[in-house]
Amino acid sequence: MSAKSKNAVIRRSRLILVAVWSLLLSVQTHTVQAAIDGCSAPISSSDYGGWSEGDFTLSNLVKNESGHLVLDPAGISWDQEGIALDAVKDISVTYVYQDGGLENARLGWLYDASSDMPEGEPRWIFDPLGSSPGSETQTFLTDPEGAALPYGSNARIVFVLELADGTRFYTRKAWNAVFESRCDTKYDGFAKKIILYKEFTYGGSICRKANEMQFDTVSGYDDQGWLNAAPRSWLQEKGYGIPQGDINLKLIDGEKTPKAVMAAPDNTENAVILGFDAVNTNNAFDFNDLVFMVTFKTVGVIRLNNGAAMVPGGYHGFYTQLQFEAWDGMPAGSEVAYYYSVHYMTDQYANFILDAAGQQIPVWHEIEASDWGEVHSFTAQDGTARFTEDQKPDIDETNILESWERTSPTYTHRKAVIDLVGKAVIGRDLLWKAELRGDRGTSPMVVDVKLSALVSRETVSRSVPVVQTNVVYSGSFDLPDPLDPEWFADPEARGHLKAVMIYDPETARASEAARSVIWDAGEKLSQRDIGTSPRTIYFPSMTENSYAGEALVTIQSGVTAYSGTLTHVPVLDGTFVVKTSEGTVVLSDGYTGNTLSEVSGMSGTIDLDSGEYTIQLDNYPVPDGGIQLSADYKSYSVISSSGLSVLGTDTVSDALLNLAPSGGDDTSLPTNSELVNWILGYQKNGSTEQRPWLLGAVDHSAPAVMTPPGFPEWVFGSKVDNTMKASFHDPAGEDTTTFRAAHENRDVVVFVGARDGMLHAFDGGRFNWGDNPKTIPIEHRGHFVWSGETKETAQYGTGSELWAYIPGNLLGKMKNLYGKTGDSEAWLDASPALGDVYTNGAWRTVLIVCQGNGGHMVTCLDVTDPADPALLWEKGDPDLFNSRSSPVIGMIENDQWVAFLLSGVTDPADHPVIYMIDIASGAITRIPLDAAGESGKGGVGSGQPAAVDSDGDGYVDRLYVGTDKGFMYRVAIDGGVFSDLIVNSSERNAGEGIYGAPAVVTDDEGVRVFFGTGGDASATYHFYAYLDSKRGGTDSTTLEWSYALPAGHGVYASVFAAAGQVYFSTTTAVTEDPCEAGGASEGNLYAFKQVLDGANETIAPLSEIPLPKGSGRVAPIVDDQHLYIKTAFGTLQSFGGTTYNNEAAGVADGEIAVPVPEATIRSWREVR
Repeated sequence: MSAKSKNAVIRRSRLILVAVWSLLLSVQTHTVQAAIDGCSAPISSSDYGGWSEGDFTLSNLVKNESGHLVLDPAGISWDQEGIALDAVKDISVTYVYQDGGLENARLGWLYDASSDMPEGEPRWIFDPLGSSPGSETQTFLTDPEGAALPYGSNARIVFVLELADGTRFYTRKAWNAVFESRCDTKYDGFAKKIILYKEFTYGGSICRKANEMQFDTVSGYDDQGWLNAAPRSWLQEKGYGIPQGDINLKLIDGEKTPKAVMAAPDNTENAVILGFDAVNTNNAFDFNDLVFMVTFKTVGVIRLNNGAAMVPGGYHGFYTQLQFEAWDGMPAGSEVAYYYSVHYMTDQYANFILDAAGQQIPVWHEIEASDWGEVHSFTAQDGTARFTEDQKPDIDETNILESWERTSPTYTHRKAVIDLVGKAVIGRDLLWKAELRGDRGTSPMVVDVKLSALVSRETVSRSVPVVQTNVVYSGSFDLPDPLDPEWFADPEARGHLKAVMIYDPETARASEAARSVIWDAGEKLSQRDIGTSPRTIYFPSMTENSYAGEALVTIQSGVTAYSGTLTHVPVLDGTFVVKTSEGTVVLSDGYTGNTLSEVSGMSGTIDLDSGEYTIQLDNYPVPDGGIQLSADYKSYSVISSSGLSVLGTDTVSDALLNLAPSGGDDTSLPTNSELVNWILGYQKNGSTEQRPWLLGAVDHSAPAVMTPPGFPEWVFGSKVDNTMKASFHDPAGEDTTTFRAAHENRDVVVFVGARDGMLHAFDGGRFNWGDNPKTIPIEHRGHFVWSGETKETAQYGTGSELWAYIPGNLLGKMKNLYGKTGDSEAWLDASPALGDVYTNGAWRTVLIVCQGNGGHMVTCLDVTDPADPALLWEKGDPDLFNSRSSPVIGMIENDQWVAFLLSGVTDPADHPVIYMIDIASGAITRIPLDAAGESGKGGVGSGQPAAVDSDGDGYVDRLYVGTDKGFMYRVAIDGGVFSDLIVNSSERNAGEGIYGAPAVVTDDEGVRVFFGTGGDASATYHFYAYLDSKRGGTDSTTLEWSYALPAGHGVYASVFAAAGQVYFSTTTAVTEDPCEAGGASEGNLYAFKQVLDGANETIAPLSEIPLPKGSGRVAPIVDDQHLYIKTAFGTLQSFGGTTYNNEAAGVADGEIAVPVPEATIRSWREVR
């Protein structure tokens, strides 16, 4: 036996997880007093009463007899000149009637804080009015900055009507142009009596003394009617009612003439009817030229002042998670909305923007309905609030989240856990406020508010690492350093992708000297001089076309649901708007999946890829003749001949960057060159200085490592066409034209997605799957090629960025990253997948990636030659929004190569879906998971589908997917027919969700399926092992064993199986934040036998090892007879021995090939 062969002999023994080493992939330079390094103690406040009264600003709120804050019942106030703003209000204006000739006029409003006319243009509501009154409604907030704040006792809304020739009329008569001049100067004025709903008559010019208020009731000259039959009929038909009583207007000689009149309808408390007179002559007072209705909600606000902001102690630390609890009451016709802020508004130069009082302005984020994770009622049977003897809410323990709707039940306790890092909300100044809105007469109430916030310091790492022989690749990101003024002024998370050596390639053993960071792609990219070495950033070669006025549907009274399909697809994100025939925008694409931004009473959805849209009405006023809706939008098409373009100011249009949206230019947007140069790496506003850090946060995206082609399992499939096998690989090694032979020297490239909207490709060196003749041990797992004779010449690559790619739909969102607008940002926060596939008559290596929270598209690139990528296709579906699913690439019958991936957040009324995409064409097949019936609707699939070739024929024939509803689905694929069943139908518990991908193992008995459950931290969860067999055409799923986890421990990461054993991690943290519970969350690493030795064997773990605090959310991985666990702050722990480069093993008798020659615990130094 040769020396090299002799050294390859390795002893094997039963698994004992005792040898541990730790590799720090993060930088931790500061010591803090916390449960784990990197976390600060949680910051919390028990209720709004926990602060002193001076810490708050209250507007239009009072305390009731129980001491709880309620909306001031005094309600709104108005007079003939405007609507008073002593309280903040949401205001809606409905265009009711016009007396002809005002189609090109426009209606707007001004904020009046004094008697002087304010500077600046009005904010236009209807521009133009158009010719179809009785249908159009526009809602606006009265606060010019979009935040609800008190105005002061003299503030009001003044409406303005502008004719086509520019003439303006105001509800505030002092601003009108016409002076009253009909009365003799010996009189000090005369009065006009407006008689409601009498057909109007013009009167003469008889003047009366104002103090006498006399009227000539005989001649009728000083009387006149208001509200013609048409507006009266509309008001009565809609149920608003009509005004009652008379109105007296006082006209003073030599003073301005009133041109508008207001009155309240008798059936609606929160509304007024307003009529304009649009003639600049005396004695023209019919007020019927324009009639509209104003509805409003009174709004009260409680807001924590800046000076009382909750700030982490010490210099370091940023909020990473917020737990917000609220106890309140929302009667019908009201709502309570909550907001939080952790940072203040800055300008494009990172300077704080100040308000009129010199205070910093918070950036508010509303807690959305989808953020609430628990809802509990304290509503009594009679509809009142239920309190204990000590006046605390008497809370029902049942979580009614799924059935809860706003105002039903009235009194609830709600809890939201918000991942601030996941929302890219970074800051240190925690503020909150509540806005109570209601129709006049309603009394929304805040009983209590409780905040708990988690603080993290520096590095966060939440993606699964990838091992390639003796190198591990791991992504992470750093939170801003408050001691770095430049960074803190523009607090962006900075991304890292690190390549770290695991063991010495010369000896195949771990050593202190071998453990080192080879490169950090984030650091490498930021050190690059992009002036002399410019970046290559690709995007699809696209042409865009604009379409205006495409007819959609005609809305009719009594019909609430509409749908249709656009003529031109796909549609550019952010360009789709729905308008009425008068040009009023009623719906628009706000980048939020398929949901359209709505107006009061109307909502909708749009599938940007297929063009399918829906419109839903909810009490939206519709005239008898209906409303014709049309759409303005931009579609695009990819130029297949070129596929990709290189980003530059001369290659991408304003339209593709969405810098010229439908409806006009926005001067607040950057120019084309400013935005493009910023994306390429320069600072904002046309600066030629390079940004200090260029790689965005690498959050949930696990890297994908492309090497020369290996040996996939399908090569050994019994039914795979032999010609296909032969074109891929020649076992004799004689045919040099096979795909493997042609690419055996292909460079290594590491791909990862980031929250900068790009897929990045980094140089990973050179790799060979064979033996390295320059070492003594035989390489069983390939090696990085040595360019010389020593290990120092191993080609691990430089980590330099080769290129990056921006999907077509994310181009229009890049401006949101630039401007930090709070709109949906361009993220590519999902894990790419690589596969060698045979499509369209040729072998190729493809990369497929979703967009996670960034968008709804999936991209397929041909990276066979990594230096020359090509776009094969990009496809979209609304249900892919928020999908982080890493695609599974495989082959099904008829030698069809496909990718499987999961839908994202699902509509509560829909079943979750597995997408099967034909890689050759991009055609999508939706496989609904509907075996659970109604109970499974709204479920969200976890991890990635587990694809199985159950019979060894080379084709995928089963898929396994769990959902947060607790169902484990199995989908059988048979000749293009898909059928699903529930694996755990008997044991499924609605309170135990499945949040990670299962591990599946095939053997002679069938498919073994392993998965764990999790959910609320207070429950007990389980780990399950099922056998799924199908014999004689009969399905059989059997629970083989289960294990009850320690109380509060749940499984939130994917399960891993290898060599007869199954591995998984648990944690008591129910969110991804490593600092949950102050970083004191517990967790264990478990190893179990896959198959019990007998029916009477006690079910117990082979190993149960406590994990570092804050860990357990990242899936364990097994490679080279070592098991790896990654902590939330980038520490990689390996369980196994000191020897690597082991032969692949899969021992059938239950023993596994994890050598443990030394029972020691060793720790690596911190890598900096």
